[in-house]
Amino acid sequence: MTLYELLLYQINEYDGGFYLVKASLDSHDPCEPNDFNKQNVGIYRLQVHGPDLLLLMSVPSHDIGRQIAVLLWCFRNKDTRSIKMGEDDGHS
Repeated sequence: MTLYELLLYQINEYDGGFYLVKASLDSHDPCEPNDFNKQNVGIYRLQVHGPDLLLLMSVPSHDIGRQIAVLLWCFRNKDTRSIKMGEDDGHS
């Protein structure tokens, strides 16, 4: 299934595309993904940019903004220890 198979709407006249509105997004601290005290659920407006690509805008001071910044730092510095992207590392 692709995102294009969902029922998508252009909400406002001047929107740049189609959105999933009021989407609940679960995020974890990339350095400590199993620490339940460092998890967050936020409500976001996700823009569809391809059959399997969603984009979101986040404020850097919000939880997901800080978590994205850590992931970008790790990616730019080729430090893959923190990049889990939803993988189970076996620690429960």
